[in-house]
Amino acid sequence: MSSSGPLPLQGWLAGSLQPLPDEGGAEPVLVCRVTGTPDFDVIHELIDANGDSRPFSVALRRRLGFIRLPTEDVARNELRLGRGSLLEREIGSHELRGPLSRALSAASADLDLPKPVQEAIARLHDLFLAGGLPADLMLGAVSPEGGALLGLLGLLEGESSDKAIPVFRAGAGTRRVALLKIAALAAGELPIIAVDEPEMGLEPYRQRGLVVDIRGLVDPGGQAFLTTHSSAVVGALQSNELWRVDRDGVRELADPLIQKVMRSAPDALLSRLPVLSEGATEAGFLYPLLNRLSLRDRTVSLDDLGVRLVAREGQPSIFNEAGSLIARRIECGAFVDNEDEHTGRRETLAGDPLCAFGTWDEVRNLEEALARWLPRARLGDLVALASQALRRSEASLLQQVGEAAGKPGTASVEDLLGGLGEPAVREAIALAMQKGNWFKSYERGLEVGNALLEWGVPGEIESVIDKFWTEVASRV
Repeated sequence: MSSSGPLPLQGWLAGSLQPLPDEGGAEPVLVCRVTGTPDFDVIHELIDANGDSRPFSVALRRRLGFIRLPTEDVARNELRLGRGSLLEREIGSHELRGPLSRALSAASADLDLPKPVQEAIARLHDLFLAGGLPADLMLGAVSPEGGALLGLLGLLEGESSDKAIPVFRAGAGTRRVALLKIAALAAGELPIIAVDEPEMGLEPYRQRGLVVDIRGLVDPGGQAFLTTHSSAVVGALQSNELWRVDRDGVRELADPLIQKVMRSAPDALLSRLPVLSEGATEAGFLYPLLNRLSLRDRTVSLDDLGVRLVAREGQPSIFNEAGSLIARRIECGAFVDNEDEHTGRRETLAGDPLCAFGTWDEVRNLEEALARWLPRARLGDLVALASQALRRSEASLLQQVGEAAGKPGTASVEDLLGGLGEPAVREAIALAMQKGNWFKSYERGLEVGNALLEWGVPGEIESVIDKFWTEVASRV
């Protein structure tokens, strides 16, 4: 197919391809196939309605207004006046050959050659003359072998030509943004733009700005295809603009619940396994305990393993969010409280093969687990830990415990144990922790987890965490 021939259009309707013409209102689309060869080359082809392939030529890409924002290694070519470069497409080249030839001739005539070089050329003159060769020799600027003369020209930046530097030698981020700006000028009415890793060399705020620029360039009818590993880029996109590509395929993420997860943790779906946690406390608490097990069993950290703990907003919303991920065949984890409600939904999630599920045994939440299973001698340490985390006096927290136990005052934990008995004091501490929000943040949950590693993890808590780790580890 020539670049001027008919395009092999197909119809797209209700998520499937249709033959054209179509009376049902199918959208005309081009189908492109990308194939990797055994030599690690990439072949791009257009596929027609019969399944036959046609070359996706450079000329055809230009006809379609296709612009690929190059990666760093080819920026030096795009910012020169080489044939087909972005700079050449914007500035043109036909009117520059004469001025460039004259400039090179003048530069050659004005070369101030050192005396040793002049003497060497004189010797070559004598040698050529004796051999019957043309002997009027001089040094001058010439274009590289196999290269066009105009390739000597490139975009410079500076207050004057003698102080300017080539733009392709600027920082990676500057090169990336400069290429986009030039590409914008070369874009047609309905451009198609492909950008690989737009975050390269850019600070997060400039990454977000680049996304805005690209979106503005393709609106209202163009298209942009970005591949990224940047949470800043992901956070700047809407869910209907996002697809996740992983080892199991491509998933569309147009879902408000998934968007909600990504708004709070844009890197969640850039991880191998996002783990939705009941709240910020649980996310912080789980991290050091799971990280210890990851180092023990996999010899790498939880981050290296690709596990991302994502703080959520409790039940039942966490079930809906996990369900949205699972509906798109995205594996995830969920660690939830063992509340009196939502028993059926927890059982359903626990039985789903795409979910690494964890919850408490015999207690409802972390506070009850700590109050019930910490050794008696550590209960006072727990109050002291909360005092430090909250930056409040121990007396104020002991007052909360006393009120929960029905014995107002600021008696120490030991005094309460002696007067009320261990079961009543443990119950009062659990109630005080929950009502007073002692550890309700990621940082405070992290402090609890680290404290348990220092004090020794109670066997009942360790059993729950080990079981959950087994679920997580089987999926990464």
